[in-house]
Amino acid sequence: MFPTFAGNRHRPRTFPADLLTDLHWWTEQLSHPPLKRPLPGEISVVDVNAFSDASTSFGVAVVIDGRWQAWSLLDGWKGGDRDIGWLEALGLELAVRAVLLHGPPAEHFLIHVDNQGIVDGWRNGRSRNWETNEVFKRIHRVLALHRRQAYTVYVPSADNVADAPSRGLFPPRAQRLRHFDLPPTLDRYLRLATR
Repeated sequence: MFPTFAGNRHRPRTFPADLLTDLHWWTEQLSHPPLKRPLPGEISVVDVNAFSDASTSFGVAVVIDGRWQAWSLLDGWKGGDRDIGWLEALGLELAVRAVLLHGPPAEHFLIHVDNQGIVDGWRNGRSRNWETNEVFKRIHRVLALHRRQAYTVYVPSADNVADAPSRGLFPPRAQRLRHFDLPPTLDRYLRLATR
């Protein structure tokens, strides 16, 4: 909140409108025991060969071990805090969901992302973008349901195999992942891409 007051220390300090939503989320998280976090130590993170990408020219794509799925953007997707960073966060969310449905049963798994802001935001547990934080919350909820953990690693765009399908350049149809439903809140922004 403090960056919003930069350069004007006498500006009235009222809380952002989304603070109540965040407080409700924290209340929900803290009311479900057990409230514990494992101590950091050595863990085995499995590289499930999962990649995500997004482009404002077409949409969002994921590739899991050579199999792909893509969603095209619908009119009106952009607005407020919904920008390319938010799209990249959606890519991460859809990659996590795809791994949970189609990937190996690794408790700790890796997703390759070509947006450093999303890699760092996921690692830090927050973003400056409110909409991106909402995506992160959904990812945490779905991971908790499956008792799994996802980690991100940066990959240059040139090495991101999800780059082409995120721009509407699809691999062979036979390599397509089986369809899975989007969270209901995303139906107004994305639709399954067709060839």
